[in-house]
Amino acid sequence: MAASLLQFLFTNPVSEIISDRQIIEIRDRCINVNLRRSELPHMLRSELLYSPYPVLPVLQQAYGLAKGSCAATLVNTFDALESEYVKYLEESTGKPVWGIACPLHKPQFGVENESECIRWLDTQKEKSVFYISFGSQAFLSEDQMKALAKGIAASNQPFIWTIKDPVGGHVNSCDFLPEGFIEATRDRGMVIHGWVPQRLILSHPSTAFFMSHCGWNSTLESISAGVPMVVWPMAFDQFANARLLIEQLGFGLQICEGYDAIPSSDVVENTVTIAMTAEIGKDMRQRALQIKESINEASSKLSVKAFVSYILSLGLDDNK
Repeated sequence: MAASLLQFLFTNPVSEIISDRQIIEIRDRCINVNLRRSELPHMLRSELLYSPYPVLPVLQQAYGLAKGSCAATLVNTFDALESEYVKYLEESTGKPVWGIACPLHKPQFGVENESECIRWLDTQKEKSVFYISFGSQAFLSEDQMKALAKGIAASNQPFIWTIKDPVGGHVNSCDFLPEGFIEATRDRGMVIHGWVPQRLILSHPSTAFFMSHCGWNSTLESISAGVPMVVWPMAFDQFANARLLIEQLGFGLQICEGYDAIPSSDVVENTVTIAMTAEIGKDMRQRALQIKESINEASSKLSVKAFVSYILSLGLDDNK
């Protein structure tokens, strides 16, 4: 979806489409999306669009040259997940497009299986744990951490929360947690400072929901594991990814959006509680499992083979 939106925006008169509108209507073939201005890529919603030295024309030219010079496009997605958007890219570029994402398999061996968080998950009830991670590039401020922690504590749900520090910032992000939070939730939660085996956590029978910034890699991992998401998109393609999960796939809930936004702790509490205990959360878990069953490795392999065959059919010099 995100690649299709960029294809539309980079190949159409953006200033006419966006103008000073707060809601931007994008209509073209299968695309029928209303975006808020805040969800647009930075260069499309900032003063750069109207500056004396705009960046957008340069990006559009570079994008056009890249698309024009390529023979085909590979997209890191599942055909079963975004077939209409793969078709849109193919029709709008006039060149073949293949989705080549492959379901992520749970590792069967190695020290990851013996990690503390996996042993802790082994002691929890099935579909009872709420997993929280914002990836390796999204870092929460102190106010954001405190609001999130307050809501998680009030929900009374079992959780694993992995917290990473900003690179080179000399900051221990765990210091941003409210005083006494770890002790108060120790009997039902686990806070991990640093890396965790995310694929194992998502594929564990005890994991019920995943709170994420909705980066595409984390989103694909969650889809592969059949785990629905609570999302907080912050930048780049994350807004489009969140819309795909919520509006089209039907297994996402949103608590907040934007790098600088501070979520309401009440919203966090209510959303986590709904996800873990209400019927809508159960329905989303079922829907996520259905989507998981619809993706398969065979489709990915066929797409790769089709791509290779197509490239070879062009008669390109193998040495190039």
